[in-house]
Amino acid sequence: MQSVFIALYDIHPLLPAVWLAVFGLGVLALPIYCAVQRLPYSIGVIWGKAQNGRLGARLVIASWLASAVAGISAIAAMVLR
Repeated sequence: MQSVFIALYDIHPLLPAVWLAVFGLGVLALPIYCAVQRLPYSIGVIWGKAQNGRLGARLVIASWLASAVAGISAIAAMVLR
């Protein structure tokens, strides 16, 4: 984890904090949404609700995508460093 933060800090000093916030939101979005909506902790249920147009479920999917992009960009920053 330290190597990720060092690689991101070398690019910009605020980037580790932004990366941690985006990655953390991606990890926590599903449990928070399921708890608020009183749904089972199921990716299939969330995916179905997102396809039916539920805004909260779509935000969960968007946070997963942002988390994936953050993870891939952090790996790229470490490799290209």
